[in-house]
Amino acid sequence: MIVWLASYPRSGNTFCRSILNHYFGKQSCSIYGDPNDIGANAELGALVGHKAGAWDGLDLDEFRSSSEHFYIKTHELPDATFSDKDLVFYIIRDGRDACVSYLRYSRKVAGHDDLPLQDVLRGAVQFGLWGNHVLRWHQAGHPRIHQFRFEDITAQPEAFADELSDILSLKRSKKPFPEFAKFQKAAPSFFGSGETGTHKTIFSAADAALFKMYNGTAMRLARYAAGGLAEGELKAYDVFCQHLSIVLQLERTVSQSQQEIATLRSARTELQRELAGAATKIEFLEQQCDTLACNYEALLDRHNTVRRYTGLAAFQRVLAQFRSRP
Repeated sequence: MIVWLASYPRSGNTFCRSILNHYFGKQSCSIYGDPNDIGANAELGALVGHKAGAWDGLDLDEFRSSSEHFYIKTHELPDATFSDKDLVFYIIRDGRDACVSYLRYSRKVAGHDDLPLQDVLRGAVQFGLWGNHVLRWHQAGHPRIHQFRFEDITAQPEAFADELSDILSLKRSKKPFPEFAKFQKAAPSFFGSGETGTHKTIFSAADAALFKMYNGTAMRLARYAAGGLAEGELKAYDVFCQHLSIVLQLERTVSQSQQEIATLRSARTELQRELAGAATKIEFLEQQCDTLACNYEALLDRHNTVRRYTGLAAFQRVLAQFRSRP
């Protein structure tokens, strides 16, 4: 059986994997392989229970036909990959904190040093808009989905382990869960403070307004913000998210085209520089050829003069005549 560990990035997926590893001795893999973070850190991989291997190495049909549980991390939106036979643990976190953590990860681990917070808030990142992720998994209506909150998992890991024990029919260990400092020590760049409400010291008033504009409906849907949903609001938000995805895709296409144009311009400039250098070299070689031709003419003239004044030419004529006689 497959158990999907699904979440928007930086929402508690790694913590969930760690609990499965610590309390149940269950390893988990990632559809991404995680080669640049968890997969590259043996100490962190041991804490998380990370099993090496990428998406192209996973045989989902074989996993589904097995009586064993296979735990797979994903940040993807629901699609045909997820079967109704699979279990799904959807881990959700306050979108504001998730965005702040996503920004930190992108800058410190993924190498996107210049990524602005505003791009994360409006979904102009690899995994899109936080609100869209929440909406799509809500709409999926998967028959075997269990939703958990990051805030509850981190506050009471033992209680979360008890829930998993009931769902999976597995007996859990009673060993105390490792202190969060142990995870931070293993991978200081990967983990932030692990606390809730971190956005409060990061968001400006404009950031808060921008986040609400793009994600406010999903915040109320996930009950991270007060207020119900008006009739038709989810449908309108659905259309908004679809439109936003198209706009962001166009932005990426334009950005890629601009980068390609810049690359071509740079290549053209380099070719022009090389052509100018080649033209200069050709001109220099032509001058050398002209100089050599002049030197040759001068040497030939001197040679002929020497032949005339030494009688060498006459001697050669007489010698030729003697040789021609019978």
